Amino acid sequence: MKLIASSNYFGLCFVLVVALTGCSDSDNNNDNEDFSYSAVPVPEFSTPTVGDALLPGPFFDDRGYEKAEYFVSGEAESYTNVNELTSIGEWDVQAAEVAEYKTRVVVFKPANPANYNGVVIVEWLNVSAGSDLGNDWMLAHTELTRRGYAWIGVSAQSRGVESLKETRPERYSALSHPGDSFSYSIFSQIGNLIRSDSDEGLLGSLGFDALLAAGESQSAYRLLTYVNALSRQHRMYDGYFIHSRYYSSAPLSQSPQADIPAPEIVLIRDDLEKPVMMLQTESDVVALSSYLNRQADSDYFRLWETAGTAHADYYITATNRSDNGDDPNVAAVFENPLFCDKPINTGPQHFLVKAAIAALSAWVVEGTLPTIADRLVVDEAIPALSRDDLGIALGGIRTSFVDAPLATLSGEGNSSESFGFCNRLFGTTKLLDANTIASLYADNEAYLNAVKASTNEAVASGFLLSEDASLIIEYAAQLDIFE
Repeated sequence: MKLIASSNYFGLCFVLVVALTGCSDSDNNNDNEDFSYSAVPVPEFSTPTVGDALLPGPFFDDRGYEKAEYFVSGEAESYTNVNELTSIGEWDVQAAEVAEYKTRVVVFKPANPANYNGVVIVEWLNVSAGSDLGNDWMLAHTELTRRGYAWIGVSAQSRGVESLKETRPERYSALSHPGDSFSYSIFSQIGNLIRSDSDEGLLGSLGFDALLAAGESQSAYRLLTYVNALSRQHRMYDGYFIHSRYYSSAPLSQSPQADIPAPEIVLIRDDLEKPVMMLQTESDVVALSSYLNRQADSDYFRLWETAGTAHADYYITATNRSDNGDDPNVAAVFENPLFCDKPINTGPQHFLVKAAIAALSAWVVEGTLPTIADRLVVDEAIPALSRDDLGIALGGIRTSFVDAPLATLSGEGNSSESFGFCNRLFGTTKLLDANTIASLYADNEAYLNAVKASTNEAVASGFLLSEDASLIIEYAAQLDIFE
């Protein structure tokens, strides 16, 4: 296989020649509900044979994974609301229009079935950059590959499909998307394609124990609407990872003939009865106003708000493409020379994403409820996050990045005329000066002990995974903070 790197908004886009093998029988999920999925069509799929594939994130075949790309086609529906789209999310919808589509999915799965854990992450690919990106795959791929998850990226939206056609017309010119009003139906149909017991399936012979839907940022915005409008009607996914949501959710329909926006405040419906893990960074809570949409934790809902994190950061911009999961330098904080006016956030979001996905998986498969987390402290009169004397956010999920700090990590504070959303999305890193560090730690051993204490506490609470904790401690152990 030939791997070719090119650039895009997040500093990466991988293009490769995909070698595909034949598929074999697919097992069904052991679903305990007396429910037929026949209301959702099973689309057709085929293997593209011309040109190079565009992948929505890094891929490491040396971790024992194989990749494939498929074209998926059928007739999708748009929807109209039957009842009022209220803030509590208990929406009732019905089909409106029908349109043909042809899109693509990307499949990463363990090459050896013995290494497969039976859990499939189905990610709604993010198109904010103008092309498909698997942001949660980028942030969590080391955990997904070490634990043996399968990952499927879905080109659910028109913008992603059009970018594919423009970038690789020889391969993707046959794709067709009728518009984002049909994206929810497409996402359900691909779920049913995974569930189907056809002779050939996207997972080959692997089968599955759980399908988990995931979406970050703009994709979380759409996945929220999907959950409230279609999750109970279609019951296609066993759990949901909603990551970095905005203050509202996407329109149910956005066609010129039927624009159906969501209300300003949108909660996850209480009657879903499927686990929902929601992970929010500092940027999301105030800069994107998600604090207005907070809801109580329950048997089916967890909200994790994370201190020292930004909506987008250095890891998702650069580091993820080379991270094999064994380099302690992924725990480094530093003032980086990227494109914003101030150094962007180098915080622990990627570690926390991995823990959140692991917690959701255990919740769905084993029934283990994730830890309830403290919320970030918000002064709603301003509104602003409350911060300590170092400028570090109070409350939320804590790690050594904020409780044994060498820098002030924030989800806010950047600005750039050359790249307009830096002030809202990329956060900042400001290293502490020598006098401040000396006031916090008597010596290197005191610093290392503080890192160990905070990190071990986070592991015990389920907010960090042990492998990542080891990297954080290993990195801290090699530092001389007084040199």
